[in-house]
Amino acid sequence: PVPAPALAEGEPRVLRLMHFNDLHNHITDMHATRGDTHRLSQMVQKVNALRAAAAEDEVVFFISGGDDHTGSVFDELLGWAPDEFVADAGYRAASAAGVDIAVLGNHEFDRGAEMLRMGIEADAAFPVLTANVHGSQHLARDRDYVAAAVLEAKGLRVGFIGLTTQIDTRIGQPDDPGMQVASPVAAVSNIMPALSEICDVVVILSHCGYGSGQHRSGK
Repeated sequence: PVPAPALAEGEPRVLRLMHFNDLHNHITDMHATRGDTHRLSQMVQKVNALRAAAAEDEVVFFISGGDDHTGSVFDELLGWAPDEFVADAGYRAASAAGVDIAVLGNHEFDRGAEMLRMGIEADAAFPVLTANVHGSQHLARDRDYVAAAVLEAKGLRVGFIGLTTQIDTRIGQPDDPGMQVASPVAAVSNIMPALSEICDVVVILSHCGYGSGQHRSGK
C-alpha cells in the first residue's frame, strides 16, 4: 500500500534533506586532552532545531548516505560471528537520533552479510535501502532491506531509491558466494518509472560516489 495523493494542485512544500554519510561509526571521537567530540549528537541538535522551527509547508527528513560501520571502537560490539554480537552501535545510535532512512554503503558488508542482517534486525528502526545488492544467502530483500521506500509528511510523498557502490563491497565471500552488486544505473532504470507514479518527489539515495573512471582507485 502507498499513500494516495494528498496535495491540492499547486500546493507548495519545502523539502529539506539533512544527511550525513561515511560517518563510519564515529558517533563520538574520544581524545585524552581535547575532550570528546559528540559528532552525532551535534548533528541531532541541528536537525531537531530545524524541525522545531519548520513552517507549516516545510518537511524535514534526516537520512544516512551509507557507510555507518567500520572505523571506530564501537565496531567491536557488532562482533565477527553471530555468537559475538552485542549491538549494532551505528544503527542503534541512528535510531535514537531519529534517522528516517538509510542506504547500505560498501562498508556495511565488511563483517559479512550475516552480521549486517543481525545489526539491522536488532537496531535499525528505519528502512534500510539498496536496489542493486542481490543474491545473499543471509540478507533477504523485503525482509532485511528494500529497494525503495516512500516516506510521507504533511501530504508530500517522497520516494527514495537506494544504491550501493560496486567498489570495495565484499562479494564472493566463502560463506556468501552468491551475493552480487548489480549496475546502479540498471537498478534506477528499473525502479524509477514505477516509483515516480506514486510519489511527488523521488530522491536517489546513492552511495556510489561520482562513478568509475575518475581516479585510478575507481572512486
